[in-house]
Amino acid sequence: MMDTRVRDWSTEPGQGDVRHTYRSLGISVTRLALAFMAVWILLFAIQHWLPFVQNGGSVVGQIKYQMAAGGRLFRAADRKRFFMFGNSKTLAGLNPDIFDHEFGDHAQMVNLAIPGTEMFVDLLEKALLAGTSPTHILLQSLPKRLEEETVWSTIKDNKAMINLIFPFRNYVRDAIIFVFEAGHPRNMAGHYRSNAEQVAQLIADRGYYFIKSQSRYPDDRLPADYSLPTDQPKVVRGRSVDTDAPELLRLYRLAEQYDFNILLVPTVFRRGEYAAANLPEDALTAALQPFRRISVVGPAYLLYEPEYFSDPIHLNPNGARRYSTELAGLVRQTIEKAP
Repeated sequence: MMDTRVRDWSTEPGQGDVRHTYRSLGISVTRLALAFMAVWILLFAIQHWLPFVQNGGSVVGQIKYQMAAGGRLFRAADRKRFFMFGNSKTLAGLNPDIFDHEFGDHAQMVNLAIPGTEMFVDLLEKALLAGTSPTHILLQSLPKRLEEETVWSTIKDNKAMINLIFPFRNYVRDAIIFVFEAGHPRNMAGHYRSNAEQVAQLIADRGYYFIKSQSRYPDDRLPADYSLPTDQPKVVRGRSVDTDAPELLRLYRLAEQYDFNILLVPTVFRRGEYAAANLPEDALTAALQPFRRISVVGPAYLLYEPEYFSDPIHLNPNGARRYSTELAGLVRQTIEKAP
């Protein structure tokens, strides 16, 4: 006959060992989680206590958000107040001091470009909410349609998850680079001051930053015959716009709310990288016709000789001087012609 009695497994041989094993596992997992939290908090705190272990280029994004949140980016007498957004090409290409000088009296530019991203509307909104009111913003490209961000899309995005869990990930890398660049413990204090001075200069230059770390040629100039296998000297690169892109519509709502205009300005490529840009861009102008606050300024891009570049992508200080001067002239002409 089958034994139907309920058995007390806790009295079975070996069950005490099983419970002990589960208990030990729980204690080990808890200890590991606490150790992880302690290390996380320590690294997070060190990043804030010693921010200039990172060089100027690494903290550009943080500094730009601090500048925007601080307000008072323009002088009270400035009648023309400009923001320019973009990526590292804009960061190293636009020198506000030169732009202001060429544009004329009572004008001021702030370079709010951040390397490695085309997203800027959050940064713009932070500046607007802090009370900084531009009359114009300059863009080398209009916002594009982005994949809608959901909890699941973030989980699937490895980079987003790593940045979420380890916000100091790049800091650890920069700290290792810092130690190697310092060369000796006695040099670390001086190297730290040098990084702090780079950040102070970035703020003093109103967001302009020369990316010297990627320069590999004498005098920060590419050779006159410099080229890459990926260059397309017979191809004309045009500009396009997605007029239904949510970020563009969000930007335009801000322009209406805070009463500023948007200028789509040319970027810069090396001569030989592409063929000369076409003018006019009828398709682009027609697509933007419903957006009365957006104006197209100049061609899609300008072509400069390699000597104005410090690396294949970024302008050197001479290149930034030339671009800032030409850009100021194009913007001034556009504004003067506006009704």
